[in-house]
Amino acid sequence: MPTPTLLQQIKNDTKKILRHKLVGIYLHGSFVLGGYNPDFSDLDFLIVVKYNLTKTEKLALMAVVLEKWWPNAPKKGLEFHVMTVKMLQKSPVAAAFDFHFSPLHRRAFLKSPEQFVEAMQGLDPDLPAHLKIIRKKGYVLLGKSTKKTIPYICKENYWRSVCADLQDASVGIRQAPVSTLLNLCRSLAFVKRNLLLGKLAGGRWALQQVSPEFQKIIGQAIIDYQGNPLSLQQNYSEENLQEITVFLLSAIKKAAGENLLFVH
Repeated sequence: MPTPTLLQQIKNDTKKILRHKLVGIYLHGSFVLGGYNPDFSDLDFLIVVKYNLTKTEKLALMAVVLEKWWPNAPKKGLEFHVMTVKMLQKSPVAAAFDFHFSPLHRRAFLKSPEQFVEAMQGLDPDLPAHLKIIRKKGYVLLGKSTKKTIPYICKENYWRSVCADLQDASVGIRQAPVSTLLNLCRSLAFVKRNLLLGKLAGGRWALQQVSPEFQKIIGQAIIDYQGNPLSLQQNYSEENLQEITVFLLSAIKKAAGENLLFVH
């Protein structure tokens, strides 16, 4: 299914289920940052509501997610948060959410739907980064403009959100090398040039900033990210991956300096 058709489906089904509670639907991630391709991307979006959803509404939403949206989703699936207007107003550091779903949660939901929807709420340190991207570059699927709905996230709070991922980079480079490496690249682009980039654009930007040795690794990560069947682990040794991770983390820390918080 073409992405525009899927988006219309998401819009119509969400309106039907949430009705008067629905404030807006906003896309972020690679769809707005560049590099989106249904053959290797996922689709990220935020649903804003007036009040917390009931268990019945969450179950109804999950029914259309898995029965209607999931079969037509891009290759890496769908990921979304549900936030109330009140939660948005209190979201400078670790934002609260009323509901969340990603491909990682699919098995847990299928195992126990009611238990999943009751437990899936809380704080997500990644949300401030998502909100900043939505406010600046987000695509409005439904609702008012992003600047009228999404609060301003300052540079420091955005960076705290990014650092939640950077803390585990030395581990992530072994478990998810492509994503981790390109995330480091786009983080460096932010602290050096104040650029809000997706993973693919971040990797391409970093190619111009590193030595030829590291260019080969980043170049392969870009190819892998776009659906190359060979994994990065097979193409490069763990030693090389750890070496570029140390280099990029050091460059990020140096660029951040005293102006931005850097989490070790």
